[in-house]
Amino acid sequence: MEKPYMLYFNAMIAAHKEIFDAVNDLSTDRFNQKPDEKSWSVAQIMEHLFLAEEFALSYMNKKMKSQGKLKKAGFSSAFKSKLLNACLRSSVKFKAPSLTNPSENSYDPKEFTKQWLAQDEKFKQYLSDFPAELVYLEIFKHPVVGKLNMLQTLEFMSIHAQRHKNQILKRLA
Repeated sequence: MEKPYMLYFNAMIAAHKEIFDAVNDLSTDRFNQKPDEKSWSVAQIMEHLFLAEEFALSYMNKKMKSQGKLKKAGFSSAFKSKLLNACLRSSVKFKAPSLTNPSENSYDPKEFTKQWLAQDEKFKQYLSDFPAELVYLEIFKHPVVGKLNMLQTLEFMSIHAQRHKNQILKRLA
């Protein structure tokens, strides 16, 4: 039986695939081109999403080392998770947490995709090894809303990936 949070992970991976397909034939210049001084390039949007997912995986790996201290996510986590996801589904712009701010580096779209696919594999392995009995414990700390369980974390990450996929596709249209 598939773990319940894998539905969200698979949706996140599907969003990644759409992004990769959209940028695959872009030149390095187009990939890194900002539409204006205040907006991110497609590469920077992808870097932000990559960093957010890298940070989440790193944080959850760290929390697994002290799993005996993890608490069950309660009503507050559920409420904040729903509020966060509703905000992400809206058209309201948010300032990214500093941990996930993209750099001014120039990236090759194919190389960046390759690096991201490797991270996706690490994430998939982490989730396949994740103990089912920990699914409702506070495994991740979102920089704004606080502690979330695995279901809430992956639901957020899936919606976050969808939001930025839509942003990238609109930018490339």
